[in-house]
Amino acid sequence: VSTQSTGEPFLLMMEIKPLAPFSLVVHHAEIQINTTNQNTPVATDLSATSADVTDIELAKSGLLSFWYKMTPVVVGEGVSLGFFVIQWRRASSEFFPNPPIVTNKVPLPPLKILPSPYSTSVEAAPSGVVNTPLTYSITIHNNLPCTQEFKFYVKDTNLFFFSGYKMPFFKLLPYGTRKFKFQCVPLKVGKLALPTIQVISKRLDKEIKGAKTKRYVFIKPQ
Repeated sequence: VSTQSTGEPFLLMMEIKPLAPFSLVVHHAEIQINTTNQNTPVATDLSATSADVTDIELAKSGLLSFWYKMTPVVVGEGVSLGFFVIQWRRASSEFFPNPPIVTNKVPLPPLKILPSPYSTSVEAAPSGVVNTPLTYSITIHNNLPCTQEFKFYVKDTNLFFFSGYKMPFFKLLPYGTRKFKFQCVPLKVGKLALPTIQVISKRLDKEIKGAKTKRYVFIKPQ
């Protein structure tokens, strides 16, 4: 059983390999997400590179792959995210000019889903005035019963004067929270990208995705 964390996207690959002695045509393929008893999907942010692919002919020795990006939102053991649904038919031939479409539902493998080891929230004003300081902050919470250490970087930009915490490392105690506040002085008017914050978990050697999301502020003239 694979282990994933809530809020952490992962890639799921589904492969189709014909076992029949004739070619197939894949009419459609998709992932159907299960829901909880409260009618809430067990996963979100589903995207498929193959979402718009239809009627692909697959030779008897061929192989067809579909990639999906999924983000679990529930915690549990043996969680079934849903089904891989494929609609296919036998390739048309002289003896089978109009073969019927067949639908198969394949259960996705069960997952062990753990709480996300950390969570973040970023606060920034939607607008400001040129040459006037505005506050930009990020809060990081440790969801684990152990101390976590992080690397912390702020990417400088020529759009703002920037002041605040820039130390490369910090620690969070079990279930601890830390908030960092910055002062940004916009130097131009218009829609400006705020300085990028990059936070990396040393234990997981993994970047906290929510921290680095680009954020913009609209700056008005004085």
